[in-house]
Amino acid sequence: MNIQREAKLLRIFVGESDKHHLIPVYEKIVLSAREQGLAGATVFKGIMSFGGSSRIHTNKILRLSEDLPLIIEIVDEIEKIEKFLPFVDQLFTDANCGGLITIEKSRCHQIHNRKKLTFTKPNPYHENKNHFSSVYPSFRNFHSLNPLTNKII
Repeated sequence: MNIQREAKLLRIFVGESDKHHLIPVYEKIVLSAREQGLAGATVFKGIMSFGGSSRIHTNKILRLSEDLPLIIEIVDEIEKIEKFLPFVDQLFTDANCGGLITIEKSRCHQIHNRKKLTFTKPNPYHENKNHFSSVYPSFRNFHSLNPLTNKII
């Protein structure tokens, strides 16, 4: 099934060391996005950046930085993104940290092509001694049962 729809891409730039009550800001954003029912969130870690202070943040060994850049991306319907923005603004205020928020128009193209796998529990009272291989046909390709002990060899 293919789904095509208009959406927004919310991109939030924060520092790795930004915290809100000992919880990393990026973690708080992702967990809150999940609680509010947004489609999904991904956190990317950058290797080098500079921001408003013009201070370079990098992961080079000679310049140890504990404040590497992180980017949180959330794509969802326009209404859900707009409803989530005040939370992010308030979080930046409460955490007393800087950040950058960008919003871009996006077009979602989702392809759902997953097959559900269902497994049944083996019945311990099954008359066949090789009940694992009768319930799980592929099981006999990888394992065999000892007929005397009924244990996997």
